[in-house]
Amino acid sequence: MPDIVVVGAGPAGSTAARELALDGFDVAVLEEHAEPGLPVHCTGIVGEEVFTSFDLPRELVLKPLQRFRVFSPALDRHFDLDARPGTSTAAYILDRALLDRTLAERAREAGARFLFGARVRGVHDARDGVTLHADLDGRPVTFRARLCVLACGAMSNLPARSGIVPPRTYHRTVQATWAMPDVHEAEIFLGRTVAAGSFGYAVSLGNGTAKVGVINRGAARTGYRRLVEHALGPRALHPLTRDTYRRIPMGACRRSVNGRILAVGDAAGQTKTTTGGGIYYAMTCARLLARTVARSRRGADLRVPELTTYDRRWRQLLGLEVQAGLWMRGLFEHVTDEDVDALVALAGSPAVADLISREWSFDFHRRLLLGLARLPEVRGAVLSAAMRRVRGRRFYDYLVSVVDGRSLAGTAVEAPPG
Repeated sequence: MPDIVVVGAGPAGSTAARELALDGFDVAVLEEHAEPGLPVHCTGIVGEEVFTSFDLPRELVLKPLQRFRVFSPALDRHFDLDARPGTSTAAYILDRALLDRTLAERAREAGARFLFGARVRGVHDARDGVTLHADLDGRPVTFRARLCVLACGAMSNLPARSGIVPPRTYHRTVQATWAMPDVHEAEIFLGRTVAAGSFGYAVSLGNGTAKVGVINRGAARTGYRRLVEHALGPRALHPLTRDTYRRIPMGACRRSVNGRILAVGDAAGQTKTTTGGGIYYAMTCARLLARTVARSRRGADLRVPELTTYDRRWRQLLGLEVQAGLWMRGLFEHVTDEDVDALVALAGSPAVADLISREWSFDFHRRLLLGLARLPEVRGAVLSAAMRRVRGRRFYDYLVSVVDGRSLAGTAVEAPPG
């Protein structure tokens, strides 16, 4: 019987498996697909933090990105999110399948064992361990372990069936690779036509191709079609891959630990609620999970009450970031395209441009959002929209307090009202 079974061989699962194996645990990883990294759903954009924190090889990079160009709904204005002063790169597009294979190989080298073609159907917690029921190459099998880590992503219902309380809201994404030689690094498209309160995107992969997609609370397919037909128009020549669909948690799981079962990554809602990205957050929380488990060790067993501190610790680390993105989305889902046009125009003002150059970070957005919310010109424009569409000045003041963390007590991660 292994000490720990990890379900899923993505970045969260393989990182957790490696860290746990390095701590001396006997770790088995169950992955439903034939190899790690397939199928690819993720855009694969990361910041510098993931390289410095996890010593990833630069060979994973398909293309560095110098800027993100953000277009107004009318497409007649834009502003740029450039690399921070003193750096040349704003973000990187990774070979997502190669990333997963690299992380899985690192876990193997640390001592973790992988079983592919293993689809877990249920996990049951007991006083002395966990029981996992799975199909392995079409045959029903049962695994026993002292602990189970669910790193099976947001598409699986396994966490909810295992006592992990899911987030209240999920967004949907549609993405495909297109022949599109005329694209400026990474282009972001705002507005209700494409995605109310969210965005569409076209990200250059080089060689005349781009990843094109939409993330939205509701009709992502409709927004995707409008993005291609209207925002991109003749620049998008033809699709090179089939559309892929997935869901992204918008908000943390209300409980990410249930006895000897712990969730990590998208399975726990550890996602940037501003952009929907999750690689860096997932790997960071996987490392935190492994350290919590190591501290809970008591001889051959684990102190189950100690495992619950994982839930509190990762929320203290990322909860305010998750909350800030949720509340900004909650506001912008209610404003008009004319309001968004006006805010995009404001991005060219000296005060806003200076703030963006100082506070823009690919993985952490709360400081920038809070700074923008406090600028008089931004505050005036948002209040004008909010007083017409949502709850006016009181709502806006509460929004700023949430982004600032003053109304969270450090731990709560809730969805926005309305």
